[in-house]
Amino acid sequence: AKSPAAFVAHTFLFIFSGVTLYCAGDAALNPDHEGKRMEVFKGETYNSYVGSNTAWFEPFVPGAFAKVAGTAAAGTWFGSSLLPATLAYT
Repeated sequence: AKSPAAFVAHTFLFIFSGVTLYCAGDAALNPDHEGKRMEVFKGETYNSYVGSNTAWFEPFVPGAFAKVAGTAAAGTWFGSSLLPATLAYT
């Protein structure tokens, strides 16, 4: 995103909602969750909430990475997509 504000809004509105919808489907339909479906849903929804709340810094990671590894590295898929998402959701 060109604007951090737009990215943050996208994260909270779309990513959290989409991941929560996936968690609901997984909890409801996965046979491994038999007998503990609500517990699994709540736990995974909480993980999505935490990840969405920490994702605000993702637009700033490539700039910081460029200072450490150079602008060429920051412009790669690793520096601009994989690294920011990994930092936010782990």
